[in-house]
Amino acid sequence: MDGHLLRLVSRASIPLRNPNLRSPLVRRDGEDAFLEMRVESSEDGELGLVRRIAIESLSPEALTTLPIALEQMDWSACVNKGLSQGLAGVQQRSQRRWLTSLMTFLNPRQLAILLYCYQQGTSASGQVTVNSDDLLMALGYTRTKDGGFASKVRSQVHQDLVALHRVELVYPRAIMLGKAAGESASRKVEVRSLLKIVDFVPERSASGFDLFRAADMSFEMAERYTVDLNCRRDGTTSRILFPNTVDLSQRLGGNAKNDYRMRLLIYLASRVAWGLLSDGQYMILSKQGLFNNLDLLGSNSSRNNQIFWRTIEGLKQEKFIMSAQELPGKSKMNSVQIQVNPELWGMV
Repeated sequence: MDGHLLRLVSRASIPLRNPNLRSPLVRRDGEDAFLEMRVESSEDGELGLVRRIAIESLSPEALTTLPIALEQMDWSACVNKGLSQGLAGVQQRSQRRWLTSLMTFLNPRQLAILLYCYQQGTSASGQVTVNSDDLLMALGYTRTKDGGFASKVRSQVHQDLVALHRVELVYPRAIMLGKAAGESASRKVEVRSLLKIVDFVPERSASGFDLFRAADMSFEMAERYTVDLNCRRDGTTSRILFPNTVDLSQRLGGNAKNDYRMRLLIYLASRVAWGLLSDGQYMILSKQGLFNNLDLLGSNSSRNNQIFWRTIEGLKQEKFIMSAQELPGKSKMNSVQIQVNPELWGMV
């Protein structure tokens, strides 16, 4: 995967309870309108960026009602009690799904989908074709008795693909070159989505399947998707090589946001892309920063610690990590030294 992409995704995917994430709003920029969320830069140098969905294609009525939906949303409940309670007051299903896709953007399941697309290899154009059944199998979902997949699972993965397609990231252009935002005097920004769905094949040719209506209103999925991977090597950035055998499966019956393994895997990869390795395999990371990125933000510190070290142990068993140890710091600001396996973390 392109280092530019990895530098973006760990920050763009910060969870809802992260203190750097701001509540959604509707913003107009000239004739354009966007539903957006801002990720503020952090005190320890993590970059700031914007996640947004262009809404100029909405009808005048929908543009009028979207700000009302934001008023109906309870941001505090979203953060502290979960999206189902925080969005309970939003009347329209499509608006609930838009807000959900923006607030949970790049959840661990979407990160797994992104990894799967890159696993398929790219043509000179950067396009890959994704077969829905193959993707669902790779994500670890089991077939029903009739040989298919549950409609709820198919619908959710379709919503994930559409979210990856239409949520744009706005970020400092210096990030492309591996520079922190403050290292460049230029205020130029990049705007891009992580993949674009350029074509799809519905299950039934006469079904009238609509890509966005399926994501916003119904419970459908296409048979195949052709996607353009918008972050690929252009000669200016490095690549991080993941093994093709990396496990992308989702925990049976689990919530995607609780897939701490995938969050940690991508976060460590982003740190490698930022060049934080010393001696080719060691990095020292803030323990609080790790917890923030893993969504270990609850008040139960003992539980958070157990989940963290259990996740570390899992990546050790998969050979991504060779060792990890906590390093004491001033005012309890501890760090964690992690030794990665250079044989699994290729960098070219």
